Amino acid sequence: MLIMNQRQIRDEKIAQLQEGKIAYAESYELIRIMKRDIERKNLNVHYDETKSGCWFTPLSEKVRN
Repeated sequence: MLIMNQRQIRDEKIAQLQEGKIAYAESYELIRIMKRDIERKNLNVHYDETKSGCWFTPLSEKVRN
């Protein structure tokens, strides 16, 4: 089983958002720390939470998949 550092994953996903790309997280812990970091960095992001995870969509004129 591969165990990955949640903070490292968060940093990679936050970098995606800052580049204008959409990010997805499944685990409650990763979603929680991403939301906290998004608020700290004052990023304009839309959250689309589902039963299986959360989509983070940067709100800007340039959104790339």
